[in-house]
Amino acid sequence: GTKQISAGYGYQSTNLILDFLVDEISTNIAEIERESNYSGAIYLSYKYAAIDKLMLGVIGIYENSNEDILYTGGNYGTQKITYLTFGLELDYRYYNNEMTQIYSGFGAALTKTHSEFTSISNSKSEVDGNYFNFSITAVGFRYGKDFGIFGEFGFGYKGWLNGGISYQF
Repeated sequence: GTKQISAGYGYQSTNLILDFLVDEISTNIAEIERESNYSGAIYLSYKYAAIDKLMLGVIGIYENSNEDILYTGGNYGTQKITYLTFGLELDYRYYNNEMTQIYSGFGAALTKTHSEFTSISNSKSEVDGNYFNFSITAVGFRYGKDFGIFGEFGFGYKGWLNGGISYQF
């Protein structure tokens, strides 16, 4: 069966959404502001055709956020969060010819987080965590024979919009 290695980048993942919700709650309670920068979801995956139109595989994703935490009088500190997500995925390719593939899919994963807060007085605190994560690809496409490009629209750990390059062999 066909095997595929992919590298991609996703925009607005569930990690970002969860972080945003936590930030909104803490911002309203503590009366602080956050200025955030996100890396986006950077990932590598490997899939193989278990049967003609069904691809099974694994994925690893790196994502981070950096935040300056501000209060009325100035800067309170910085927070850095690293997300590592490892999952299993399944794609069904409902259109599959030599150059073009159209598919849908889903995945289940574990996200490991490491959060580090540094105050302006240079005191540090660190927290690690884990949570279940998921991805649903409503529609995806791949164009190319051996080397190709792909794009996906969905919701989850890869973001609601993602794309990249892949190699099939």
